[in-house]
Amino acid sequence: ALAEVFAGTAPAPGGMFRQAEFLASEWGPRLASASTYAHVALVSDEPVGWSALLTCELVAAHVGDEDGPVLGHRRGRFFPLGSGA
Repeated sequence: ALAEVFAGTAPAPGGMFRQAEFLASEWGPRLASASTYAHVALVSDEPVGWSALLTCELVAAHVGDEDGPVLGHRRGRFFPLGSGA
């Protein structure tokens, strides 16, 4: 459900960052329950049609203890993996 909120396809009463617990870091807010995350630095921002092409540099990555991916995306929708979906 949180992925849908940040994709703009689900309501977010009070704002996106009130839908879950986030931790403050020097890189911005990070989802508190995520044990795998990356820190990136923006290198360039170029307009491409209606979108923007962002080029980033990977500064650091932290890989947690997950056994595998827990969220999938198919046909424009997110779904939990391992639940028979």
